[in-house]
Order: sequence, then C-alpha cells, then structure tokens
Amino acid sequence: MKLLLIYLGVLLLGVVLYTSFKKTADKKSLYFKLFSFSAVTVLSYYILNYQAKYTPALYSIIGILALCEIISVTRPLRRAYAYILPGLMILSLFVYTSLVPGFPHSALFLCVLSFDAFSQFFGQIFGRHALTRTISPNKTIEGCAGGLALCLLTAYYTFGTVWKGFPIAFFALSGDLFASFIKRRAGVKDFSPLLPGQGGVLDRFDSYVLSACCYYLLFL
Repeated sequence: MKLLLIYLGVLLLGVVLYTSFKKTADKKSLYFKLFSFSAVTVLSYYILNYQAKYTPALYSIIGILALCEIISVTRPLRRAYAYILPGLMILSLFVYTSLVPGFPHSALFLCVLSFDAFSQFFGQIFGRHALTRTISPNKTIEGCAGGLALCLLTAYYTFGTVWKGFPIAFFALSGDLFASFIKRRAGVKDFSPLLPGQGGVLDRFDSYVLSACCYYLLFL
C-alpha cells in the first residue's frame, strides 16, 4: 500500500505542476479524473491485497461489465463476433485467474498500474513521438519508456526481480492497444460512462485484464 500511495502522490504532484500553466476548466477536469482514478485504484488494490476472498467477485464484475461494453460498442459493426468472441475468451480466462491459488494479484496490479499510469504521465509531459498513430495517437514512445522504467522498479519491489517487468509492460501495452483498436473501429471515445472521468470499466482495466491472462499462461 505504501508504494501505491507514493505513486498516487507523485501523480498528484505532477498534475499540480502540469496544470499550473493550464486553464481553470482543464484543471478541474484533470483533478476530477485523478480523483476518480485514485478511488477505483485504491479500492481495487485494497480488495486484492487485504480482502482476497472478494477477488472472484471483483473479477466477475469487471468481466461481465467489460463484456457488455464490448457487445454494446461493436454490435453495429459488420462481423461483430470477431470482436465479441475474443473478448469473451479473454475475459473468461481473466475471471478464472481469480480462482488460481498463489496468483500474485496485488503485485501484478501494481506493476500494470505503474506502467499504465506513468506512461500517460510521462507521455503528457515529455511525449513527442507517437507510438502508433492509427490505433492510439496519444500514446507516445517517451511515455511508454517512462512507464516501462516504473514497471521494472515495481517488479523489483513486488516480485524481487526486474525481468518480469518487461513482459508485464508488454502485456499491459498490448491490452491497452487492443481496447483502443476496438474503440477506433467502433468510432467511440470511451466504452461507456460507468466510471466518471475515466470512461468504461474496460477503459480502466484493459491493461490489467490482458496482463493477468498472459501472466497465467506464461508463468503459472
């Protein structure tokens, strides 16, 4: 929990410094987004680390809501099943990982969080070169590099080794890009308005969902 609070504190300090040159409306928007992000993050981590018996319930809620979001945004598309079926398979495996003994839920959550949050953080401040303009134009190479550095640091702190941070960061990025690809094809900005300031459930947990599935397949 200490590491989580430190990260949130750094993000808050970054927002304060970043918005010192922004308009009032932009400040309110960023602070509200950070507050919403922090609330969901702390609650999720609290369950994973301190109330593990509720992990299957948390994963089931995430899985069901995320699948509903995928169905909702892709239903008007031709061959919608090409998006829904892979989504169903990934989300089903994600829910299953909540039942796997010894699965490092809280450690993995922190690693994915560090990559996801700080890739946006460094991308907004230092981002100059787009990683992929066609899928997610706002994601930058500089941001991903910063996120990777924090993910490696977190992996060392949580797993006792740096090398696991590399595949976890890759899985997190892949999950984010996969979700962005679906939204791009559907022509929507967010999967749903369920989480104010953040978008839908899949907007918040896309990186973690795929990371949990791939971690299970590769390491357990």
